[in-house]
Amino acid sequence: MVNATDTGADGQAGKKVDEIPFPGNVTADGGLIENYRDPARLTAPEDEKPADIYVAGKPRRRAPEPGPDLTIDGREFTVESVDEQTWRITVPIANVGADQSPATTAALLDVTDEQQHRLTTFDVPALDVNEYTILTYDWDTSMVSAGRYELQAVVDPHDEIQESTETNNASPTAEITVAKPPTSDTYLSDLQWVDATIGWGEIGLDESVEGNPITIGGTTYEKGIGTHARSEITYNLGENMSRFVSDVGVDDEVEGDGSVGFKVVGDGETLAETDVLTGSGGATHLDVDVSGVDTLTLVVTDGGNGIDSDHADWAAARVLT
Repeated sequence: MVNATDTGADGQAGKKVDEIPFPGNVTADGGLIENYRDPARLTAPEDEKPADIYVAGKPRRRAPEPGPDLTIDGREFTVESVDEQTWRITVPIANVGADQSPATTAALLDVTDEQQHRLTTFDVPALDVNEYTILTYDWDTSMVSAGRYELQAVVDPHDEIQESTETNNASPTAEITVAKPPTSDTYLSDLQWVDATIGWGEIGLDESVEGNPITIGGTTYEKGIGTHARSEITYNLGENMSRFVSDVGVDDEVEGDGSVGFKVVGDGETLAETDVLTGSGGATHLDVDVSGVDTLTLVVTDGGNGIDSDHADWAAARVLT
């Protein structure tokens, strides 16, 4: 259905000129039908087949609301790792309003939980119309607990500037994972990973991918990681550890189905790899030298026949000094 309206001289919508059912597109030299000052003249093919509607006349653009309008470009609000302990946050701020914006501030917040924590405050200079500034902050996480954090930037956080739009001062949230290397014997289910992917479901810590106790070949394990092909889990070892140890196999919860392969990768080099293991077999024990390894990645493949029932366990997975 297309509604055609006349637009009065004051830019407000006037009386309805016509209303017709129409399956095509509506074009008006870049303007909207309701923004045309002259009465809309609609044309459509007599057979009512899908077509376009062309509206005669020149579009009348609405003037922007008066006042400045500060915003943060979500596409350019970024976080990137500088080193193992430092993250660089880039905050681009623009004045997209009709008037100059005075100097103000912006806040970088940790919004991971309900109690927001301010990481830093930026000074934002006065900005002319369509002018922008780029602010950066290097966050040292050496004194921060391992875990996942959500960050958000807000310009003019105390609403000191009267803006034409007051609802676009906050950026989208950006996620940072702080992963600390272990310094003593550690189960990997107790260690924050750097990055992780899984082919189905969610990675289980001390449980299978379906949330059951980790069980391979009738043996139940209190500790370990339950995942699903195809999967990669990466940890920061910081060159501190000497061995990786785990029993690997298909979890008993799939009742004999499934076929997977396990691979241990250190700094991009394959250190150990199993044959294809099936749900009808037991666990395979891995004891891998990881001396000098900075980044450890645990890889599960699908055995070459798809991922159906590929519930894979890294049972009692741990790194030792």
